[in-house]
Amino acid sequence: MILKAYRLGLIFVIGVLLSGCAVEPDHPYYKKSSETNRFDYQGNAPFSEYVKVTRTYLKKNRVFFDTSKSVEELELVAPFELAIPDTCPKDSRRGILLVHGLSDTSFVMKDLAHELRKQCLLVRALLLPGHGTRPKDLVDIEFADWIEAVDFGVRSLRNDVDQIYIAGFSLGGLLAANALLDHKDLQGAILIAPALGVNAPLLTWNTIWLRYFKDWVDIDPQTEAPRYQSMTTNGIAQTFLMAQHFDDRLRKRIDVPVMLIQSMEDIAIHPDLNLEIFEEHMQHPRSGALVFRGRNTSVNSVPGLSLVESYLPADKIVNLSHVSIPYSPSNKLYGLNGSYKACGQHVGIVSDKQAEDCMKSTANWMGELGSEDEEVFYPFQRLTFNPFFDLMAGKIEEFLRAN
Repeated sequence: MILKAYRLGLIFVIGVLLSGCAVEPDHPYYKKSSETNRFDYQGNAPFSEYVKVTRTYLKKNRVFFDTSKSVEELELVAPFELAIPDTCPKDSRRGILLVHGLSDTSFVMKDLAHELRKQCLLVRALLLPGHGTRPKDLVDIEFADWIEAVDFGVRSLRNDVDQIYIAGFSLGGLLAANALLDHKDLQGAILIAPALGVNAPLLTWNTIWLRYFKDWVDIDPQTEAPRYQSMTTNGIAQTFLMAQHFDDRLRKRIDVPVMLIQSMEDIAIHPDLNLEIFEEHMQHPRSGALVFRGRNTSVNSVPGLSLVESYLPADKIVNLSHVSIPYSPSNKLYGLNGSYKACGQHVGIVSDKQAEDCMKSTANWMGELGSEDEEVFYPFQRLTFNPFFDLMAGKIEEFLRAN
């Protein structure tokens, strides 16, 4: 796994160094928005106002994937709130803030949001600055902007609930973990594949200085509405700097219950490091880790570990990918019968022929790209949903009930 991570990181950095030959397309999607997307909710503005203002900003600055479905797209990516159902006890006073990952939008948290609402929580989901409009809007973003957005989300819940939780995916998981150091009234956190450490950090570190010379890590066609396919160098750099910021602050145990959810085949972040940090700094007696393991991966035991074997040959699933964990199999875009297929085009670790065969085939193996022998599992498609989603939702419910 270490060699594989190094190889992927090396491909990434070489791609950055060679991207000078890539020409930015003359299309609004690859340009910056006309308005700066700074987060300026310093006071006690209601969350409803934030949602309204953000939706207005999206209408003016988003380059829509399908202009004939702009209304539907806006609903996909905008921040949202799900009220506590009327069927819940009248004294239900719990709320949770959901935070998406780099290049994502609030859509990545929607399947989980509906499950959390069933558990009688007030659910709010942010749209982080630089997201939901066009990828070059990440060029000027600083990780402090993301922290400020999370701080606002926590503050907004204080006005409406007595118990506050936070959950985040990838970069959002990192921001959620960081929030535990800033907000002592948080009852607990759910960290889904958090970017506490990125793969090949010595190589990724290069983006810190490359961002001053190159805007883009890669420039790809837009093939899906809820997230960016192209990535700016600064987006990667700010994620790395955010992880460094969190690590610099992590000097003692976090005395709040934490639930870590992780796939060991994840190529985007560092699963082993996440488990190490969890074991060393997040060992509240009611903390726990839900870990998915493929057929060839070992897992060091940590307190509160629930281990799930994710090799499901009957379903042609080899393991779980980074992007698959938050999505239900019933998701209309990324689910089992969803409209989107992730065949690895433009990723740099999949051959053109494999990507082409994957797109044509209706019997692909699914899992994390680069994690298995392509000749054995062919054609191979990146898994975009979690076959254990219901199990995960049940574990989250148990965690929240206990905390």
